[in-house]
Amino acid sequence: MESSKVRTEVSVPERKYQKELRDAWSMITCSPEHPTGYLIAGHCYKDHGKQEKAIEIFNMGLNHVPIKHKEYEALLQGKQEADESRKNCRMDILGQLPLEIIHYIFDNYFDQDSITPCSRVCSTWRNIILDYSKFWKRILFESHLSEDDELSPHHMLLPSISQHIEEIKIIHNSQLSATLIELFQTTKFPKMRSLKIKHHIIVYDYKGPMSYAEFPSILNAFSMTLTTLDLDIVNESTNLPSLSDILNNCNNLTTLRYVLVKPEHPVFLPITLATQQNTSLKELLLSSHCKKDKMNRTELQKLLKYSPHLSHLAIQNCDDSIYTAVREHGQSINKLQVLHDHYSYNCRFDIELNNHDNIALYNNSPGLKYIEISSIDSPRTLLQLIKNHHHTLSFLSIRFNKYSSSSDNDWKKWTEDLHVFPLTNLTEFYLINSWRSASLACEYILPAIITRPNDNNSVINQQAPNLQALILYNVAVIPNNVLDAITKMSHFTKLDLTGCSFDFNKLHDVLKIFERRSYNNSISTATTTTSLPPPSSPLKELYLNDVFEMNDDVILTASKIKSLTDLSIEPEYHEDCTFYKALAQNISKLPLLKSLCLSKLP
Repeated sequence: MESSKVRTEVSVPERKYQKELRDAWSMITCSPEHPTGYLIAGHCYKDHGKQEKAIEIFNMGLNHVPIKHKEYEALLQGKQEADESRKNCRMDILGQLPLEIIHYIFDNYFDQDSITPCSRVCSTWRNIILDYSKFWKRILFESHLSEDDELSPHHMLLPSISQHIEEIKIIHNSQLSATLIELFQTTKFPKMRSLKIKHHIIVYDYKGPMSYAEFPSILNAFSMTLTTLDLDIVNESTNLPSLSDILNNCNNLTTLRYVLVKPEHPVFLPITLATQQNTSLKELLLSSHCKKDKMNRTELQKLLKYSPHLSHLAIQNCDDSIYTAVREHGQSINKLQVLHDHYSYNCRFDIELNNHDNIALYNNSPGLKYIEISSIDSPRTLLQLIKNHHHTLSFLSIRFNKYSSSSDNDWKKWTEDLHVFPLTNLTEFYLINSWRSASLACEYILPAIITRPNDNNSVINQQAPNLQALILYNVAVIPNNVLDAITKMSHFTKLDLTGCSFDFNKLHDVLKIFERRSYNNSISTATTTTSLPPPSSPLKELYLNDVFEMNDDVILTASKIKSLTDLSIEPEYHEDCTFYKALAQNISKLPLLKSLCLSKLP
């Protein structure tokens, strides 16, 4: 009984509201030019929080009631009151949404700079924004202005979001912001794992050498948790932290990339590691243009001796003796990249470390699997390293320049030794001759790796039976037996002969073999119901660029290889269109082709 009374009392205002609306609409219908109905309906809606509907009714009255009517001003006042009430009763839409929707909006429509002002709207918004850990996991501070300018709007949020931050990247062209340095020194970063600092110099804004005197204090703030440190300093800088200081202070570093251009003093050498203290390094890239930083066997072995987990080593500016250090103390290294030249800025490494896919690939089994060498001088010490790992090496890239040895004895040794120690697991081989006159090395090294003397054409006798890709740039003359050998490699799929010289008739014969093979494979695929592997893999990628006086027969045969997915060729100019029509017709019939490049067309 009592509950019925409550329901009755509650419903009385609602019934009164509905009755007043019905009466008001009756007045509007009967007398559309009289203001009473509009005033009653408008105030009913306004008093019940329906401001939009109230404004609509008042506007209707203002359109129908004559301006000279004494109640016209009352309609205007009612509309103004409804509008003011609407403004004062705005709803916090963000606070009403589920967190999943809010986070989706942040991820897709905001970056860290644009969302920072939103954190000052109200405490609800601030808490939602600052508590979203995924959004603040990686922070970028970027400045292209003077040293007095703030780096980014969100840098003042550091004390409030530091518990979420795992990676900080700083890109700047002037002195590091004093405010940012102070924030780093006074804020704790419990999850900090990666710090990257990249210094760009703008020529017209050059202000002389930049000091990194405050950097050690920044590093100390992260030293306990930091696992990745990437320093790319492109300027004459002072007070740079030495390699030894970094390794001694950051015991948990697994990845270190330290690139310096024009340092005033040596930063890497000498290496002085704390006694009996192993580093945690797995990836290391060192590049310095300072002559006194030239890495050698003695210094490198100090580092390797106390880095038992190092799997990826990349060095610019070193001598040939480092291969001996790697051979004697680099048992854990899977990937080695060496750039001997230090003369020009353009020669510096542009390698991004922390490639977890590569780490997994090369860490499946012990042994050196990847070697990439540029600007090599004498090959003797490198040869010893390759011999030690001839059974595990799967990738080999060698780039020569004008300083490469021109002694027959240096390169004949390759022929003698690699015939005894064949690279049976090699899958990719790059031979790049950056200096066209340095062809002696190519004359010996190419046949030594690809073919055997007195080859009886059997697969068993191939030097590199698992080779899948052969990439040659500016090789003076490719021997015929090398071209013959690749047709007998059952896994071979990629051939790149950019800027090379060869016997056109022999290459034509080789491409005819690949053409027949691709046709036979397509027939067997169409007619065979069971899944049987073909006896030899079809050629998928072919690049014949920058070849002097390219033979038409070679071009037309290449355009008939049905297994090709990538084709790049440079046919000679013809006034007669017959050749181009035949070429176009052949290419139109390649069912798997995805990439096509034709140069020198009319």
